[in-house]
Amino acid sequence: MARRVWILGSGFSRSLGAPLLSDLLSDGARHAVRDRYPNVAELHTDLAGEIYGVFRQGVREFPAEPEHKVYRHGPRPALWSNAEAYLEFLDETAADDTKRRWLCVELKLLNSLKGNEPRATEYYRAETGEPSGSLEDIKRLPALAWKLVAAHCCAFLEPVTQDEILNLEKWAPYLRWLSRLTPADDTVVTFNYDRVLERLSEAACLDYITGFQIVANEDSEHRADGRRPLVLKLHGSVDWELIDGKQSGEWLFRSTRQADFAIHCPPERLAIAVPGRSKLPRSRSFDVLWRMAETAIQEAEEIYFLGYRFPPSDIEAQKRILGALAKARNVKIRVVLGKSHDDSARLKDLIEIYTDKTPRVFSLTAEEYIQAWSE
Repeated sequence: MARRVWILGSGFSRSLGAPLLSDLLSDGARHAVRDRYPNVAELHTDLAGEIYGVFRQGVREFPAEPEHKVYRHGPRPALWSNAEAYLEFLDETAADDTKRRWLCVELKLLNSLKGNEPRATEYYRAETGEPSGSLEDIKRLPALAWKLVAAHCCAFLEPVTQDEILNLEKWAPYLRWLSRLTPADDTVVTFNYDRVLERLSEAACLDYITGFQIVANEDSEHRADGRRPLVLKLHGSVDWELIDGKQSGEWLFRSTRQADFAIHCPPERLAIAVPGRSKLPRSRSFDVLWRMAETAIQEAEEIYFLGYRFPPSDIEAQKRILGALAKARNVKIRVVLGKSHDDSARLKDLIEIYTDKTPRVFSLTAEEYIQAWSE
């Protein structure tokens, strides 16, 4: 049997309701979180509303307006293109006093465009640096934004029962795929925060299918038990907690195995790697997982990219995954990104440039591909 590595992104579980990058912090995300967790006050505060509102205003361009003191000379371009860029912006801003005050000003200008106050008065208050909230509130924005993202990644799985996973047609390709994986041959590397693989594994065990071994912190010195395929969650998980490593002086993580951990925990305790200056230190907490992933890729004979495209903001992942792939010998590479020609072409180019290897590209969705592969 060939050694295989499956590299999963958000497109892998899209058909199950998992959010894509374009869905995060959108109006749809806000409604999903509100509908699923109406009694979790922290998710519905004014500050949470500001996070959604500023993202929505900044993701689009504003036309030039002759009467506006700032935008009368030309349009204001979009400030960010997606949620990852916005989270990075919030994280950078919260760490710098000057940038925090600038964000207060930007909040004022965005609010003025929504017509909340007369524009002249609104701009004057912004120009004087009077914030709509305190600068301390601005410091809290990144961690709360992470929690809102985590809540969205939990919401679509919350109502799903084990019986539905075993019997609903949309889960069938995933169960068949899992049933074909073997501990000696398969390693799953995922960048998703959600618990799709955990839920899949739990349900599979009820149907006498061997589940996954999710490698978490308590397993960091652990060797594969040889009975289950390994899962390496390189960006953390919504049910993992950051803990203070008092002896090492570094942050560590552990699996809580609580499906709703992200909903009720302090935002700062979420063990997920999000864009921004906080990402690299948090990613170092997962370095043992990265080393295991790099080894698996280097030794692989087949690599499958399912719904993962190397987001432009994730240069570290691009460097490490493609660096390991360049060292693999006689490896077959499959790229499965659906009908997105641009994403497929970009990933194909990256692989060829970094590794001098040519992948085969499929226009199927992830579930279509694993369905066909499992037959």
